[in-house]
Amino acid sequence: MTPAVLPHEAARLDALGRSRVLDTPSGGDFDELGALAVQVCGRLFAVLSLIASPVAEGDRVGMLCVMDRVPCTLPDEQTQALRELRL
Repeated sequence: MTPAVLPHEAARLDALGRSRVLDTPSGGDFDELGALAVQVCGRLFAVLSLIASPVAEGDRVGMLCVMDRVPCTLPDEQTQALRELRL
């Protein structure tokens, strides 16, 4: 089964390519972004994923997730802070 190609997929992939962030070494700004998300949300770690396949939705090129050992719901202030960290 072939996944459906979304209307803005070509533009999303183009934006990701222009960003020149795929296959870059770890460290730098991405580590700082993750560390800031961990600090703001009081969690153990954060993961930043850049999506280069045609299965993502809309024009999004990635996601930032904060994680912990136990399930939780972030307060509105922390959720808003994560929104402000969007790429």
